[in-house]
Amino acid sequence: MQLSDADLSHRLTEASEAIWEAGQLILSFYRRPQVLDIKSKGPQDLVTAADHAADALLQ
Repeated sequence: MQLSDADLSHRLTEASEAIWEAGQLILSFYRRPQVLDIKSKGPQDLVTAADHAADALLQ
């Protein structure tokens, strides 16, 4: 199945908006470090509440 230019443009717009929104969400956490809540997933592998929130937003 080949997508038309209009379909590709629409998908790019949707993805760009989602990425921007996730970035804004992540920044809101980093502007308030007291809510960042850093945890370890494994050796040298950290995950924050911001990571979880952005992942949930993009799902």
